[in-house]
Amino acid sequence: LAVNLLYYGLSLGTDNLSGSTYINYLLGGVLEMVAYVVTFLLVDKTGRRRIHCTCMLVSGLACLATILPTRIGGQEYQWLVSGLALTGRMFSSGAYAMLYLMSAELFPTVVRNSAIGACNVFESVGGILSPYIADLGLIVGGGALSHSLPMVVFGSVSLVAAVLSLTLPETRGRPMPETLQDVIDLHQSKKSPSPPNGFVAPMLDCTSITPLSSSNV
Repeated sequence: LAVNLLYYGLSLGTDNLSGSTYINYLLGGVLEMVAYVVTFLLVDKTGRRRIHCTCMLVSGLACLATILPTRIGGQEYQWLVSGLALTGRMFSSGAYAMLYLMSAELFPTVVRNSAIGACNVFESVGGILSPYIADLGLIVGGGALSHSLPMVVFGSVSLVAAVLSLTLPETRGRPMPETLQDVIDLHQSKKSPSPPNGFVAPMLDCTSITPLSSSNV
């Protein structure tokens, strides 16, 4: 919901940026492609959770940073507002690219289709709300607040989602969970401390032990 709200809100808000609308859309599309390529190259090196959290964090900070040139500066600083908004859109695209990969690896096979479908429902809620938040300036009226209020909402939601994503386990290099118990073990392995010096306690396979009977004796 947060990623969809942020991505479509910034995309629909391109018309409200200064400068040529066509150039802003062109720059937004180019930055999206850059975000997809960089995310594809880093996904197996840094992990899913780190990339997603970083993208949401930078995007939220970029949205909140638009308050300064809007409140302090005048029309001569509108290019900075446009640059920060496009930066937020680029990093929200990176978070969007990571979204379905993380979701598929977090949910077990037995409920994966239903869980992804439920996520799509909540994701659509964010898409429905995004144009109304992008046009909050029309409801508030004129003034600097009308330009900064949508960005404040987008930035705040993005920062909250970035912090909450840290509670998710990292799925890089782990087998796909098949059952609900696999997901529980995945969360417990995230919380349990790692053994010192890489020591791993040996495990005894009890299924391969033949029970002792009178004939063996």
